[in-house]
Amino acid sequence: MSRPADACVVWMMPTEAAELPGPGGSPFPGPPRARTAETGAGSWFYHCEPTTRREKERRAEQLSEIPRSYKERILRDLDVSWVLPHLVYDGMFSLQECNQILSRDDSLERVDSFFLKLCSKGPKAFCAFCSHLEEFCPYLLTCFFLYLQEQTRRILQDVAAAEEKARVGTQPEPSSVLETEDRESLQLFN
Repeated sequence: MSRPADACVVWMMPTEAAELPGPGGSPFPGPPRARTAETGAGSWFYHCEPTTRREKERRAEQLSEIPRSYKERILRDLDVSWVLPHLVYDGMFSLQECNQILSRDDSLERVDSFFLKLCSKGPKAFCAFCSHLEEFCPYLLTCFFLYLQEQTRRILQDVAAAEEKARVGTQPEPSSVLETEDRESLQLFN
């Protein structure tokens, strides 16, 4: 299997070479004098935070709520046999999981099984998946972004309605209506 375009290359610097700062002036993480350089296109999905059970459940719920038009396009156009080896290479899926997904007879079954496994892996795996989509299938990544944009618009409409009802005095303040995760997702788009 060939190395993906966003794989890292590691080299050792001679002891007398000056230490170069990393992105933003911060030092590179890792052992002394071992540095990485990325090849290929840059990505928006490098910094993924650790997962919690609630985050996994929320992501699974969000993926299950993908509107029918986007879901049909993703099911039809996503080639799991192409993207899965990259995610195995990144360590997001095991070979056993890969073989289990690829052993499905129908392409739609493979995609559906892939998304079920992806949801259970959490944000880090989802970020890796989006990174590969960004590089090779940007229109599918756009489907995900359009879905998230629609979700954000719906949340904002719900907040506006809750504020109006709170002014009239028929409902509690919007701060008690929105969950913490909804507020965080709103901050991401502002």
